[in-house]
Amino acid sequence: MMDFLPFFLLVVCSLFAVSFAVVGYFERCKACNSWKFAFDHDFEADAENQIGYKVCKACGAKVSLGKVVDSSGAFIGGYGDAGGGDGGGGDGGC
Repeated sequence: MMDFLPFFLLVVCSLFAVSFAVVGYFERCKACNSWKFAFDHDFEADAENQIGYKVCKACGAKVSLGKVVDSSGAFIGGYGDAGGGDGGGGDGGC
């Protein structure tokens, strides 16, 4: 049993590292190619146009998240789009 543990840990750690790298690559900042953007970014909202943005901390580039306010004027709070939001409204889905 103890001979299997190092192999198991190696496989699990390898899968975690590969998945972490894949997410970092595909969600990187398109302006400066920062992989950190996938995991550490700021949020910003344009109240006038009711659009939310993810902002790269490295270069300041913005990626639109879509509409962040629903038709009643309530903040969606999730990654909304023009067709709706997370379904929870402003109360966390309760």
